[in-house]
Amino acid sequence: MSVLFLSECYTETLLYSTLLYDQSHLYTHRHGVNEVLKSLKFQDLPFETLIGCIDNDKHLTFAYMNEFTVQQAEYGVAVLKHQQDESKILIQLSPAAETWLLETAKAANINPADFKLPATPDKLKVFSTINSKQNRAILKSFIKAIFTSGNERSNYLRGIVESYYEKPDWLK
Repeated sequence: MSVLFLSECYTETLLYSTLLYDQSHLYTHRHGVNEVLKSLKFQDLPFETLIGCIDNDKHLTFAYMNEFTVQQAEYGVAVLKHQQDESKILIQLSPAAETWLLETAKAANINPADFKLPATPDKLKVFSTINSKQNRAILKSFIKAIFTSGNERSNYLRGIVESYYEKPDWLK
């Protein structure tokens, strides 16, 4: 099955690239929730399954979101499927990726300060938008620590992501 994860922000792009083991053919950045939803609606990409990765913190202006229904939700993560086309899926973090990461880090006893990261969602978002190699590396280390911690929140999201693609042989 060919699948593509479409993320709306820099933090989510790093989050999903980490969960997808940097297999860049599996994810792309779409510059905002409405662009993610447009890609899903107009199927402008040649993949069997499109998975939009969005936050639940914005005022959506694209009514297409109403065509999705929640299939499962726990730990600040919801999976929504299109009502008529199950190849279109949304993974929604609540309220936003930065808050979700900080809450998950706290649950795993991981301190953002140990990575020289800010401890508030707004400051973490600003940090993530400064698109430097150093900032990406720091944030990616933080995300890896969260997902190797084995806590329920991170395991839940990892399980969802891994259910939509087949791991390459070198990861098995």
